[in-house]
Amino acid sequence: MQQRTSVSRTSPSQTLPSRTVSPRTSAPRIAPVRILFWAVLLALLTLVPASVRAQAATAGAQSGLTEEDGDFYYYKKGKAVHSKWITVSTEDGKKRMYFGSDGKAYRAEKEPGYAFNLKVFKIGKARYGFDTNGYMVKGVCRSGGLDGQLYAFSKKGKYNAALTKKVRAAAKKGKSFPKLRKLIGKPLSTEKTTLCVEGFPAAVICTYESFTVTVLSSRKTVYQIDSIIDYGEYESF
Repeated sequence: MQQRTSVSRTSPSQTLPSRTVSPRTSAPRIAPVRILFWAVLLALLTLVPASVRAQAATAGAQSGLTEEDGDFYYYKKGKAVHSKWITVSTEDGKKRMYFGSDGKAYRAEKEPGYAFNLKVFKIGKARYGFDTNGYMVKGVCRSGGLDGQLYAFSKKGKYNAALTKKVRAAAKKGKSFPKLRKLIGKPLSTEKTTLCVEGFPAAVICTYESFTVTVLSSRKTVYQIDSIIDYGEYESF
């Protein structure tokens, strides 16, 4: 006899348990080339010193000595300095300059026809002289012009009123040049000449940085003192 296999059927009223299928979330893909770019950039940044990066950041900022509308200013990291001494390098060596509260360098105005001029300014409790470039002056100097005056400054640039008085007295016409020389020092150069005055006396022109002293050879006395003339200015006419 054949055995019958009974198959149980589910009635329509019975519901099979449902399966919940969670959707798969795929991770965002980053292009390999972009990853490589950022990796190389980060590696290069770690090799550059912090000081170099700081300099590169301020490379576009204005710095150093500049001239604007006829006045001199000094910039540090893009900002003008105020009420401060600054040492600058020139063709003649290092020079000191002072920049006031408005940022402008203290300096003398150009005297037409003359190569040198100076002006005295008070800084703190002392006074200092500055030429037309804004450089602090030292030693004995003479302001430009026919009515120029002699001034005496210390090696540190401070104005010496007592020495100035002595120099001016010793520089008068007819005074002993050897005595004046002790106060103003040795000239840069000397040149023999003949004066176009009565008797055509022989003389020696002693040249200093900002003035000349004409000395009568026979008496070794001061004949006259003149400011240095800017001959290049006359050649332009």
